[in-house]
Amino acid sequence: MVFGRASPWFPQWIDRRGVTKIELQKLIEKMGPFEARVERIFRPRMAELTGSTATRAIGLVCMILSVVAGLPILMIHNAPAVAIVLFGLALIYRDGALVIVGAIAAVLAIAFDAALVIWGVAAVKYALTWLHR
Repeated sequence: MVFGRASPWFPQWIDRRGVTKIELQKLIEKMGPFEARVERIFRPRMAELTGSTATRAIGLVCMILSVVAGLPILMIHNAPAVAIVLFGLALIYRDGALVIVGAIAAVLAIAFDAALVIWGVAAVKYALTWLHR
């Protein structure tokens, strides 16, 4: 996305696997009712927030969020994951309002995760000083 590709790139072994028509039909049958409800909420609006330039920026933000989510710290992956899901839904439905919600969620996720790290470091420092008395 960041590099402006129109389609995703996958390793060859994944591309060769593909999805069968039967598997796709089962997925459509299971997700159909849920999709109908979701489409009532999300709709195309504020097209400039889901255009090609915005999509690249969203891709960069999602890449940063995924790096934060991948840190080996307890509970730090949940908030960035929510923001990434919101951005994904916004791009699927071309919903600019959802892009704004995703951006707010991304800022809150980074702030929350930074607070967790800062509080964790402070707790470890406190515990070490307490143990050395």
